[in-house]
Amino acid sequence: MNHLGPAFRRIRKAKNITLKEATEGIISLPFASKWERGLYRITAAKLVGLLERLATTFDELMLVHRQHDFSFDNQRFFEKVNKYVNARDISSLYGLIKKEELKTNVINPHMKKQRIIILKQHINQMTGINFDKREIGLITGYLEKVGSWGIYELSLYANSIFMLSTETVTKLSLLAHKNGLSYQELPKVSEEICNVASKTVVHFLKRDLLEEAITTINITQKFLEDKKLFYEKNRFSFLEGIYLFKAGKQKTGLKKTANAIYYLCEMEMPEQATSYKNTLVKTLNDLFSEEQVSKIVKELEAYLEALRNLTAAS
Repeated sequence: MNHLGPAFRRIRKAKNITLKEATEGIISLPFASKWERGLYRITAAKLVGLLERLATTFDELMLVHRQHDFSFDNQRFFEKVNKYVNARDISSLYGLIKKEELKTNVINPHMKKQRIIILKQHINQMTGINFDKREIGLITGYLEKVGSWGIYELSLYANSIFMLSTETVTKLSLLAHKNGLSYQELPKVSEEICNVASKTVVHFLKRDLLEEAITTINITQKFLEDKKLFYEKNRFSFLEGIYLFKAGKQKTGLKKTANAIYYLCEMEMPEQATSYKNTLVKTLNDLFSEEQVSKIVKELEAYLEALRNLTAAS
């Protein structure tokens, strides 16, 4: 079982447990070090002891092992999908379908089919064709069946929300939060839980389902309380600001959104700051007259300028 050593190391590091603490009395330090690098094998009995030491299950170890192999590829895949969708580049989406169809060796047996389904539904949406409910059901059925959601399942759901009904989004969002918590201490899982929640909130806000939106925001903000995920905390503060505008609380909404935009500027993230500002203006255009929007945008710029001056003076 030498191939599981690197996955064991990832879990150990995520839990801030030293190699000595994890292996003392079970295997020697030199042996453990080489096993974690995939150079040595250990018996099943010793592996059970090591997993107990980390309070970790074999299923969790296998999950991390699988994700270590395909999570980066999966991230790059969906980055390409989103890029082509935003550019309305149908030809490139068809190109991705062809690449997936030609693959013969995939680690996750469901991945190939699920990726193709998502690509086809994006094309359907862009060409005015109805979503294929049967194919979508293959993805939702898989997500409902899986007991623990790792990075792959969270990413799959986050990138499927666009084609799901509100009823399904509500149901799967609860599952995502519940089933993803088992692995929240592992690298990137907490970020992906937040990504899912963010897309869920946007889904609700677009449909003016304000109660559902603020409930998801509150649950996620509570989840983030003890985590050093400052970008995610800021993102949900911004979404709360958008909610407040839609709920008729303009002054509070303005402060929330302005503070979130200012934080991104301070963190030298101008593209994200511009994206947030564009999202805010789009929301305002849906809610107010052109004259009112112009007034609110001026108030936003004045508030941002006041924050910059306050920082410069301190």
